[in-house]
Amino acid sequence: MLAKEIARDGNKIVLTGAAPVWLYLKIAHALHEKVKKLVYRSPVTGDVVIFDHSTD
Repeated sequence: MLAKEIARDGNKIVLTGAAPVWLYLKIAHALHEKVKKLVYRSPVTGDVVIFDHSTD
């Protein structure tokens, strides 16, 4: 999966842009054990933290 290659271990990832919810959920699931922090950013909601393992 390209998202895993871009993410590498331990990075913070910010998802942006218009996409179906199922796609964002699939990406979040794939990256859950790979990255420390995943954030969704939109002009409407601002930053929404999906998960943050950087404080563990």
